[in-house]
Amino acid sequence: MLATGAGEPSHVRVLFEEVDLTTLMQLAIDFEISDSVLARAYVHAREVYGAYSPEMDEIAQEMGIAVQPSDAT
Repeated sequence: MLATGAGEPSHVRVLFEEVDLTTLMQLAIDFEISDSVLARAYVHAREVYGAYSPEMDEIAQEMGIAVQPSDAT
């Protein structure tokens, strides 16, 4: 899930929405997942499962990975 952003929808949402950014980054390091792969996985999770994390949005945007605007207002 961390590398692909795919899996059981509720698990993917919890991973990217509720797990602290520092923990996500440490897990990525532990599993040798690059920042860009993690950001792309998040974008996939957002687009497919509706996961949302303002911090991950910012990281993806900084890396030049397209993030669709949120429908939430």
